[in-house]
Amino acid sequence: PMKNLAVSNGTQDLGHPSFLFKDLYLSGGAFIGGTGAANKLDDYEEGTWTCTLIPSSGFTASTNTATGQYTKIGRQVTVTVIARMTTPSSLGSYSNNATNKSLQVTGLPFTIKNDVHARSAPVIGAAALITVVDGTLSGHGHENGTAIDIFQNHDDGATRSSPTIGAGVSNINFHLCFTYFTDA
Repeated sequence: PMKNLAVSNGTQDLGHPSFLFKDLYLSGGAFIGGTGAANKLDDYEEGTWTCTLIPSSGFTASTNTATGQYTKIGRQVTVTVIARMTTPSSLGSYSNNATNKSLQVTGLPFTIKNDVHARSAPVIGAAALITVVDGTLSGHGHENGTAIDIFQNHDDGATRSSPTIGAGVSNINFHLCFTYFTDA
């Protein structure tokens, strides 16, 4: 039992580096660094989500789903997945150079906040059979939606198009990590 504790603000530790508490169960949130609403951590969740990779137009992929993982802390969501797609063998090489065409990753586990600053940009790596001809492989989420566009951002900075992808193969893929904000 704790006796004779002086009443003070921000001077007492709970536990000790050598004498730790095992578990903490709360019926509400935990305030970290202050007492304002922005300091309240009241939501933490981990799970899996099903990603679907599709072109914005041009063909239908025959296999295009993968399971990824997510972590949600408060309003911030981080997802990871290896997005995969098989193209039809009759397609040939696909390059949709029309403005604003893309590959889309759909099925995010939470809706992106309806704010252009909340949609963020994904980190894309280890792309297989996805070629960028003019510019860089880029992307961003859809505010108030559950999808990410992956596109070739042209060197002029003003236009974008779908990257060129191989045809009739099952290993079109890229690694994706995406952090965004949701309303709740």
